[in-house]
Amino acid sequence: MKRRGFSVFRLIVGLALLGIIAGGCWYIWQQMQEQAGPGPQTRKTLNTLVDQFERYQRITTGSLPPDGTGFVKEFLKINELKPDVSALPGFDAATNTVRDGWGRPIEFHIRSDNTCYFSSAGPDGKMGTADDLVSDKK
Repeated sequence: MKRRGFSVFRLIVGLALLGIIAGGCWYIWQQMQEQAGPGPQTRKTLNTLVDQFERYQRITTGSLPPDGTGFVKEFLKINELKPDVSALPGFDAATNTVRDGWGRPIEFHIRSDNTCYFSSAGPDGKMGTADDLVSDKK
């Protein structure tokens, strides 16, 4: 009489093969992330700063921090923001700045229409070029 279905051995072998394939995919994905350079981490930092900016505005009833790199000092004055800002990957405690993946300070800008954004000079290190990373806050 023939048995139908999978034996436990076949099931274990199948799961082991799937595990090996998943591990290989995970390794490749991590290598791709490393090759992407500092750009993705800088984008993540910019997005985190936008979140902190929204919290800053809620706490300070809508006021804007100073333009340039001084915004970090203002964020650090507020106890609710201090742990999150100082935990950012590019936070430099010596100068109270947040740096991008290339080691340059992230800047905060206020436009004439009272909208604002955070920016990184990007890979070339020059502001105002096509490779700048910008995170808008309307």
